[in-house]
Amino acid sequence: GSVRSRRGQPGHPRRRPRIPAMAPRADNDNLHVAHVAELPNASQCGISGPRAGVVYTGSADGPVLSWSPSDGKASICVERPRDKPASAVCLVNGTDLWVGGVAGDLTAYTVRGADGKPKKAVAKVKGFVAHAKGVNCVKQIVGKINTFVVTGGADKHVRVWTVDGKPHAASAHHGGAVTALVVFKEKNNQPAAVWSGGADGKVYAWKDEKGDSAIDGKSGKVLTGPGKGGVTAMCVNPDDTETWVGYEDGRIRVFARDTGAVKNDNSMHSKAVTCLVPMGDHVWSASLDHLVVAWDARTKSTVFILPDQGGSVRDMCRVGWSMWVMNDKCINIWAAASNERELRGRVKAINEELDGEKTAREAEAKRAADEKDRLETQLAEAREQAKKDREDAKKELENTRAKANFQLATAKATAKRVKEGLENELKELGDSKEKALTDAKQAAESEEARLKEQAEREKSLADEYAQGIKDRAAADIKQLQDQLEEERRARSGLEAAGADSDAATKMLAQERDDLRKDLADVRKKLNEEEERAALLAKQKDELALAKEASEAELRADAEEAARKAADAIAALERRAGNAEARGDELQTNLDQSQADKADLEKRLAAEKDEHAAARDA
Repeated sequence: GSVRSRRGQPGHPRRRPRIPAMAPRADNDNLHVAHVAELPNASQCGISGPRAGVVYTGSADGPVLSWSPSDGKASICVERPRDKPASAVCLVNGTDLWVGGVAGDLTAYTVRGADGKPKKAVAKVKGFVAHAKGVNCVKQIVGKINTFVVTGGADKHVRVWTVDGKPHAASAHHGGAVTALVVFKEKNNQPAAVWSGGADGKVYAWKDEKGDSAIDGKSGKVLTGPGKGGVTAMCVNPDDTETWVGYEDGRIRVFARDTGAVKNDNSMHSKAVTCLVPMGDHVWSASLDHLVVAWDARTKSTVFILPDQGGSVRDMCRVGWSMWVMNDKCINIWAAASNERELRGRVKAINEELDGEKTAREAEAKRAADEKDRLETQLAEAREQAKKDREDAKKELENTRAKANFQLATAKATAKRVKEGLENELKELGDSKEKALTDAKQAAESEEARLKEQAEREKSLADEYAQGIKDRAAADIKQLQDQLEEERRARSGLEAAGADSDAATKMLAQERDDLRKDLADVRKKLNEEEERAALLAKQKDELALAKEASEAELRADAEEAARKAADAIAALERRAGNAEARGDELQTNLDQSQADKADLEKRLAAEKDEHAAARDA
């Protein structure tokens, strides 16, 4: 029943006879436990697979073995060098075996298929250095969203990895090698937690408040041990409320999960406690002193002590109904009554759960029957209501259609009347506009002709008057010139005759003054006539300006009349557009009514189909 090997080849366990399964040793009179088998292999660590179908152990001489619990046969799962054996193993997600080595390496292998059956190991995560020194412990963290792997190493670090081997978090909160880890699941409003124990004698309790498994060295709580010895083993009690911690000096201390308070201290081992494992309602402890002690998980009292295991115990793992105890020489398999009691408790709980499910199913069946009756009643009511709704909808649709047709006919007649009225008004406005423009043009032309004629007449009179003045002035000037010429001739005659008398001189002076006076009068009259001519020219200009102003006023009146006519035409056109829009709106309402009718008919058909389907169901 042992692993087949050739003597002298390193890395393979020697072949030894296997004790038949379920054959208790004769020297054991303890009714609480029975020795079942002994497997010849020196293993340092082990883990049980799902449903106890396989056990994986790390051999002291190198390879990782897979064991069949039913017949004790073993095969090599993972090859490893003799000088670099596995120091810790953990099964993640039920399919991947994570193996940590004494050299600090960490590798993940897929050992089970999607169907849950064992398969040949295939490396999933290539080996990498996880810790500067050996990997002492490996545990799985099942988070709210993702699964992680936490490891403790001899380099004093706790590290968290993703399932594909990528670093997620790290903490160096211990002053010595990290030797043990436990993981709490979220329970009874208590968050998930990771506790670590170290060679420095301290236990670090960290609560995963955020649910991200990102452990740190600041938010946790440090718990001290009973002495100076370092932590060598840890486990969670069966109901997940306590942490059992074993120390280098053989002592065991129990801490409360929620507060970290010390609940119990015991000392039954003379050497370091190497492992702690819950077994039913007991907790088993093993030590380098070759002993295995079973403790009552509730009272913390000793239940029994197993005899010498034949070597220092390195690890233990629970495999279904049995406990596999691994020492320096062999693997001892024990069956315990505590496990039977737990199984009976599980069976009772399952039976109670089944009874509860049966009662729940019966109640559910009754509720289903009541619900069926209620639904049938509702279906009948729904059918009646649907029939009534169809009749009402049909009547409403007919009324709506008649109303819409009447409104459309009314709107069309109104639009026609409005259109005819607008056309007549537009025609009248066109005729009025043309007549007003013609009258304004004729009035402007008549006024222009009158003003032109008046201006020409006044210009002619002014020209005639000015010419008369010029003619009279010219005659007067000529007369004065003739008189002056006569006076010059008379004076010349007098001078020639030699009549140089004072009387003649005075007469000539008097005549000269008279002539000068007459000339001044003529010039004054000439100036007056020129001023009158200038006044007439000014009046002529004013008449021209008045003519222009009159023409501008006539043009403005004509333009105002044209603008008013255009405004009236635009108003009439707007009224025509509004009438057309109203007609379009009524047409749209009619179309919508028809669409509503079609939609209502579809809904009625769908309800009819739904009722038919419900009736068939």
